[in-house]
Amino acid sequence: MDSLLIQARKASRDSDECRRTIDTLQAMGSGEDAFKLLHHQRGRLSRFYRYSESVRQFEEDGNNYRVHQRLMYVLLSCPNGALPKGKSFLTLADEAFKLIPPTV
Repeated sequence: MDSLLIQARKASRDSDECRRTIDTLQAMGSGEDAFKLLHHQRGRLSRFYRYSESVRQFEEDGNNYRVHQRLMYVLLSCPNGALPKGKSFLTLADEAFKLIPPTV
């Protein structure tokens, strides 16, 4: 788990890369419910996606950047595109939020 967290923290601040991460997770079956657990305001996926299209990069260590780090944690937790045994996207999202909390 520590290496996953380290790798997730290295997620890019680039909003294009964040949308690619979202697209990949959606193709794997992750959806709105999991995203709400990842977002600092429990926001909607479609709204965050549209917002990310309006910015080039997220603020260094800002909440939207941390959303991408959490998304990467979930993605990296799924080797070869498969959920780990006994886990769901919801449980991974909950783990990610606890490990990468929002800024205060």
